[in-house]
Amino acid sequence: MRFKMIDYIYENPDVVRKTLHENERDVRALQRILKEKEIKKVVINGLGSSFTAAAIAEPLLHIHSQYNTLIIDSEEFIYYEDSWIDEKTAVISVSRSGERGAAIEAMHKSKTKGAFTIAITGVENSLLAQSAEIILRTHEGSEIAFPKTKSVSTCSAMIMRLGLAFAKVEDQKAEKRIDILESIDTQISETINIADKQILKILPKIHEFTQIFTVGTCSNHGVALEAAIKLQEASLTVTRGENTAALWVGPVSAITDKTLVVILIMKEDLNLSIDLLKMVKDFGGTSIAICPKTIDVSDYSDYVINVSDFTDPYLAGLVYLPVIQLLTYYLTIEKGLNPDKPRATERLLTSLLPVGREEPG
Repeated sequence: MRFKMIDYIYENPDVVRKTLHENERDVRALQRILKEKEIKKVVINGLGSSFTAAAIAEPLLHIHSQYNTLIIDSEEFIYYEDSWIDEKTAVISVSRSGERGAAIEAMHKSKTKGAFTIAITGVENSLLAQSAEIILRTHEGSEIAFPKTKSVSTCSAMIMRLGLAFAKVEDQKAEKRIDILESIDTQISETINIADKQILKILPKIHEFTQIFTVGTCSNHGVALEAAIKLQEASLTVTRGENTAALWVGPVSAITDKTLVVILIMKEDLNLSIDLLKMVKDFGGTSIAICPKTIDVSDYSDYVINVSDFTDPYLAGLVYLPVIQLLTYYLTIEKGLNPDKPRATERLLTSLLPVGREEPG
């Protein structure tokens, strides 16, 4: 049986391209507005996959944005509002549905303190959109599967574009990255086509693990966090997302022969990743390396899944993300579960949605 989730994963390249293209004029207008308002700080908040979408973009923001930037879970907004939120702050609330109570509440609180408010959402008439001064609409279209995939990619791409828009005029590296981002859909498409076939080949050997660790560095750290959400949400497998180096500090001792460790590898973290692959083997665990074909870790990893040969660590998360989505999809099906509607869906929506609101399709 084919589920909607796989179709949405394959739509990633097109919806990322469309989202960036359709919002370009508003992004450039936003640059001028923030300058006119003499904005000094940017606070980005979201829940669940909206938060991890921001986490994927976070390293790029810290490298390029001229504004002091804070990325937080919407539920923790209360801890930062007094010290961070004022009339010189731009608050960006991220929610694909635009119906997450905590994100909406964060925006309302920000407005009372005089902050400039921006919504990144896929639903133009949502409560979040109605509350914002500027709306940047993602163009993923319908996504009825509850484990969101393509909307995570569009939100992350949108935040990356904002990070580059927030750069200083003289930041030439930001200009180059804008060009790379605008054509990244090609790399995403190539990766999906490569990884899909490779995952299917190894699937019978990896579906029975009871514990999964997902790790990465730079933008892939956010992907690792997102992987933990998706794998637990859909396949019901206990999963922990970490920075690659952080797995060494304590969590590595929990690895057993029932553990699968998924390592997102780039050339910048290759030596660190190889050391971790060796450690996983020493502890009796099984490993999957996700990396470009130009990186050969076959001597260290039990299995390898390839991505396209993409070399920018600050944008790479968008290329690696669909691999995690595909892995989640196939592991969930292999366990006899429905990836479009995990068992906790209704209970989760009841707790997340404002009273009287419904989850958009």
